[in-house]
This record gives sequence, structure tokens and C-alpha cells, in this order.
Amino acid sequence: MDGKIKWRLIRSERRTVGLEINDRGELLVRAPENLSLSAIEEVIRKHRRWIYGRLKEVEQKKNFQQPIKFEAGEKFFYLGERYPLRLEPGERPFLAFDGRCFVMSSAARVRARELF
Repeated sequence: MDGKIKWRLIRSERRTVGLEINDRGELLVRAPENLSLSAIEEVIRKHRRWIYGRLKEVEQKKNFQQPIKFEAGEKFFYLGERYPLRLEPGERPFLAFDGRCFVMSSAARVRARELF
């Protein structure tokens, strides 16, 4: 994730700046009414790593909530990265990972959840 972080400002009578990533992947910045925008932007810059980490977690969570169909091209997480599924003809059920994608026999689709 590179580039500028999009955020929404919520001002209140609080004394500190609070950062929150909601379930929709939006950054909410809660800040004191009298704090300057440049000071708020500095807080965001200082917490950039945390923000990107949380945004990635929310994105992964969204992907896990979608129904899994085990179709060719569908992507699955493995060691923090997403890899596509390739289906190959075959009578013997198997599932393998070749470093670039998951490879599964057509016969294995009925047991795909168990194999993964």
C-alpha cells in the first residue's frame, strides 16, 4: 500500500488524537477541536506502519468472509500472501503449492475444504 492515506476527521472535546480503522477499511481520526490539521497529519505519518497493517488485516478479513468456491483463479492466503488456484484434470485427489499458485486436481474439489 503506497500513496496517500485517506482519512475522515471527527472533532470533539477530547485531549488526544485517536486513530481507528473500521470494518469498512476507513481510517477515522478523532482529534481535539483546536488541534491544527498539520499536527493531525503528523500523527498520521508517525503511525503509518500501524495504519497500513490494520488496513491489510481488514482487507484479509473481508476476503475470508466471502464464500469459498474452489474455482480456477480464486485466490487463497498462504504465509501472508494471496495465491491463485489452478485446477488440473486428474482422477486422484491432490493439492499442491508450487511457489506461485495452488494446484489441485479436479477430483479433489469435493474434498477441497478438507485438503486446504
